[in-house]
Amino acid sequence: KKFAAAIGREIGRYRRRRLVSGTGAYLLSPGVNFIRGIHEHYVVDVDGQHFDGNQTLMCIANGRYYGGSFNPVPDAEPDDGLLDVIVIKGDSPIETIRTIFHFIKRNNGSYPPGVVYFKSDDVTLYSYSEESTDIDGQPGPRFPVHITCEAGALRVICPVADRRKKRSGK
Repeated sequence: KKFAAAIGREIGRYRRRRLVSGTGAYLLSPGVNFIRGIHEHYVVDVDGQHFDGNQTLMCIANGRYYGGSFNPVPDAEPDDGLLDVIVIKGDSPIETIRTIFHFIKRNNGSYPPGVVYFKSDDVTLYSYSEESTDIDGQPGPRFPVHITCEAGALRVICPVADRRKKRSGK
């Protein structure tokens, strides 16, 4: 079972429970899925690099936020023509727990051992399982998946003043 896909599928179910907020559902779902078993054998090919083995999570983003308030790639820019890719290897359950808490504590911009982060405009994913991918909480295509990103392919209108504030950090 793919960790992120399982989390995405089950958040709605946990959110409907009394006393569980949206953030609580997002924290509860990984815990439950961790207990069920979270590693799958994946292959990731990107820019001549080849990752082959058990992975807990692969996050391919073109923006900063994932699942609402989760910000695993704070330097992501939607207009740079690059995908931000995080691979959590999941070599051991203890390391996986440490990695999850690293992200929960919002240690954004730094990654613990067992996490590989890179940027690329072209990523290919392979899996030995029959499960489909997960795209923002919705079922996506089956593996293999080839993802590309093109700079300037989507035009978005936004106020110039807001963009300057964002870039200057104000």
